[in-house]
Amino acid sequence: MIIMLKPSRVSGSSSKLGKRRGFTLRISLKVIPQLSSTSFGRNHWSVMGNPPDEYWEKSYKIQYEKLFEPYIIMVSADVPLYDERFSGVVSHLATVAAHTGEQFFVLPGVFLLASAHERSESWSNRYSTRSDDETKFNQLVLKGLYYNFMKNLEDGNGPIVSENTKSKERLLLLQERESKRKDAESKSTQTDTVLYPTKSLLCY
Repeated sequence: MIIMLKPSRVSGSSSKLGKRRGFTLRISLKVIPQLSSTSFGRNHWSVMGNPPDEYWEKSYKIQYEKLFEPYIIMVSADVPLYDERFSGVVSHLATVAAHTGEQFFVLPGVFLLASAHERSESWSNRYSTRSDDETKFNQLVLKGLYYNFMKNLEDGNGPIVSENTKSKERLLLLQERESKRKDAESKSTQTDTVLYPTKSLLCY
């Protein structure tokens, strides 16, 4: 499911979206210039314009498009593993969205809060201006990784995932199973107590 905020304005290189009830989501077209050329970036927000309030009282579906990078809410067990080389840069949400599926739901009256934080070291390495040549090279590397990732998905293959991440996933699955087992045992014990309550003995 995707959580999106109602747009209030879309213009210029940085579009301020959903400034409602103190919540603001920004999409920088300078960082993701391709977004402005996709049908999502070109049409979706502009078509919505300023619809009546009833429009925001029902959920509706939207289709995935390349470089679509939403904030989404998912069941943790359904979140796919992804290539850690995208971690900390603008492509990591796009890869998760691409791997998740073709269809998302916009929920009315629901907001997602993301706390402010400093730029990651990975982001600085890709987009800082300390060296134009180095920055351009890092951006080309990222584009190549993204292209290979999308090609693998089209070919029916998953992303490249390190053994470290795979081992952490196995550990999380084991912990989840153990937690479910303990929860089931606890419920079973409570049921037995209700069905077969212990009787206290009174001695005179």
